[in-house]
Amino acid sequence: MRKKIAATLATGALTVTMAAGAVVTGAGSASAGSNGQQIEFVDLYGKTLSIRIEGRNQNGEWVSGCFYTPSDQTYIQGWWWKGNITFTHYAATGCRFDYQSQKTEYVAPYLPNTDYFITTNR
Repeated sequence: MRKKIAATLATGALTVTMAAGAVVTGAGSASAGSNGQQIEFVDLYGKTLSIRIEGRNQNGEWVSGCFYTPSDQTYIQGWWWKGNITFTHYAATGCRFDYQSQKTEYVAPYLPNTDYFITTNR
């Protein structure tokens, strides 16, 4: 009987701890690898200064953003993408003028062992 009570108390304590953790951390944005990915853009040619990314976010909403890509490796943080995502590359800032190329890639909602989906301008 004592073992059963101790087990019940331990299970209850674990449940309370998990619930408290959920309240503290919240259920806000997706975490990497669970319901969308952030983007890592790799400029293979050193000529892309901005990219437009369009597609669905972690909530299934259609979103679009223009991002400055000042180096050969740029991390697009704080935006979560999943599904068919379109990447448009520009040789100028602000996603205007000097269009280079466009491609659509599938970003899986879950990617193990990574925080980022890697895309290039090839």
